[in-house]
Amino acid sequence: MHVTIAPASTRTAAAVIRSLLAEAPDTVDIHALYRNLARVPKEFADKPNFHALQGDVSDPTTLDFTGSDAVLAITPPTFEGGDIVKQAEILSKNIKDAIEAAGSVKRLVLLSSVGAQLREGVGEIKTNNAAERVLATTNVPSITFVRCAYFMENWTMGMDTLKAPEPFFFSTITPLDWKVPMVAVADIGSTLAAELLKEEPAPSKPHIYELHGPRRYTPLDVQAAFSKAVGKQVAVKPVEKSELHGFYSQVFPPEIVGEWVEMSTSFLEGGVMAADKVDYRHVNNVIYNRFAESARVNWITSYAATAEPAQRQQWDELMTPRSIGLILRSIKTDYKLPITYPDQVTVIHKLSVKPDYGADSVILEAVILSEQHKRIAARCFEDIAVYDYQAAKRAPLKDFMVDELRKVYDLQEKNKAEMDKLAAAIDEAVGA
Repeated sequence: MHVTIAPASTRTAAAVIRSLLAEAPDTVDIHALYRNLARVPKEFADKPNFHALQGDVSDPTTLDFTGSDAVLAITPPTFEGGDIVKQAEILSKNIKDAIEAAGSVKRLVLLSSVGAQLREGVGEIKTNNAAERVLATTNVPSITFVRCAYFMENWTMGMDTLKAPEPFFFSTITPLDWKVPMVAVADIGSTLAAELLKEEPAPSKPHIYELHGPRRYTPLDVQAAFSKAVGKQVAVKPVEKSELHGFYSQVFPPEIVGEWVEMSTSFLEGGVMAADKVDYRHVNNVIYNRFAESARVNWITSYAATAEPAQRQQWDELMTPRSIGLILRSIKTDYKLPITYPDQVTVIHKLSVKPDYGADSVILEAVILSEQHKRIAARCFEDIAVYDYQAAKRAPLKDFMVDELRKVYDLQEKNKAEMDKLAAAIDEAVGA
């Protein structure tokens, strides 16, 4: 497998590469694009399956993704000024064109941000909105956008103040007890690496989900963590809303100061992404489809466990892009009740239609059961297409697969008839 990171010079990209080198097989080749090869970390350079390439996402002539199976796209932040949205659109278009020119890419993963669904009111995050809009139309089988919460590492940008005789740090999040969803770069890296290595297509195109830590944190939590790390009390100096413009003017060009102020205030009370407007215990409706996806993969691959040795690999490969595989063509989800953390769900699939020989689709129905509520939380109706990845066209199921699926359908109907008979007997007994 050939994975490309573009660009690879960011802290998050390094975390992804670190995870790939630690978790992926040695057969996974990592191609990392750097504008300046002097920035390649020494910890990667001596790895035999790591390849540093000179490339600049702002210069399309330097982008060659030939042979890539998966590409991670990262929209680098803009610090020079100018129209940040237009710049993000150009960079994303360069990556999209390189992917489509390669002709080999099966999976595109984009590092995005919470709030990327918004085109206004989120400041610098608008660049992620631009990237998503451009890359959503990329001609590849699978596209995933991972929208990350506030990076925990943002707090380490002012390390010099923590080394002072009386250590302190600035907080642009106010008041100091304001809770914000956060996530560590290491966790982002491992998540993106896992997405890049997946063989089964994403359940939707694009597939979007948000990534954040186990709970929301406050600047006071950060203060406690810093104090413990340095072994002495660390002070926190709040930067109030009215002071944000002056604060960022010391760091950024005048043209983009307003974007960073707007982004910061979008997380605060009254902002469009304020935590008080979102219940982070609530399971997003998109995740219901992810539950169904995971269960569907388990359901299909379970046939391999009891299959004849000669057929076992073909069952396993149904959820990969190697040969004959299954692709979600459509999913309709009826939501019955909201799921909130903590809860556990059970997902049960069944065949809705008895497959015929020569069929090039499988029709399934799934129920998602909430253990907490002891009720059905959602019902999903899935149309799964059979696709020949080598020939790049629709294909029929293998006859031995149809044999097994037809047996399962008949068993379903037999069990349903028996349960209907039992239910009728109970109704009659209760009525008597």
